[in-house]
Amino acid sequence: MKTEDKIIGFTVILGLFYWIVDSVLNYFFLFYEGSLLEMMLLDVPINILYLRSLVFIL
Repeated sequence: MKTEDKIIGFTVILGLFYWIVDSVLNYFFLFYEGSLLEMMLLDVPINILYLRSLVFIL
């Protein structure tokens, strides 16, 4: 496996880890009224979706 592939794989995993941790923190500490699955994927507020997408892309 090339070094470039390892770096890309690591950054994708890191981005997904950030997405999950941010979802859990928002769910527990911002008192979101839906389920955790909704906060992660199904009903994400647009401002949070923007921030997560930006971090994931960078």
